[in-house]
Amino acid sequence: MEERKSYPEAPSLMGLGEAEFESAYREYRNLVLYILASILHDKEDIEDACQETFLSFRSAGKVDSPKAFLSKVARSKAFDILRKKKDEESLDENEAAKDDSPRSAEFDQWARSIVGDEDYSLILLHLIDGYGFASLSKRFGVKEASLRSRYSRALKKLRREGK
Repeated sequence: MEERKSYPEAPSLMGLGEAEFESAYREYRNLVLYILASILHDKEDIEDACQETFLSFRSAGKVDSPKAFLSKVARSKAFDILRKKKDEESLDENEAAKDDSPRSAEFDQWARSIVGDEDYSLILLHLIDGYGFASLSKRFGVKEASLRSRYSRALKKLRREGK
């Protein structure tokens, strides 16, 4: 008969053991919710940030002060959500304001016919509204390098056709 070797239990990939995590969750959940509610005012955002905070805590493993760690991560997650919402609102406002800009409708139509709506929007958001390629790449859902190439090609196309 073949003898089976016993191996030591593999360490948890998530950092903390289940019992430690549950204990910390019970002890600090209300604190985390309080911090998040003082910054965020949307219930779904608060719940999302709370979940992300505890996921970060769990994957961090042992920390010297769970209370300090969770407080700091909760604030960080809340401000990340606020920043993201502000960026989205700002992009929406800029798109609405573009319709009132003094550029001629004739030029807009010409440029859109050359490079397409999406690339023309990319040019406007970068040149006129001042958005960086990093934030635009998130908005367009493509890699930053790809977006820079698209932008460059679209500008070249407009210059070539405009001569």
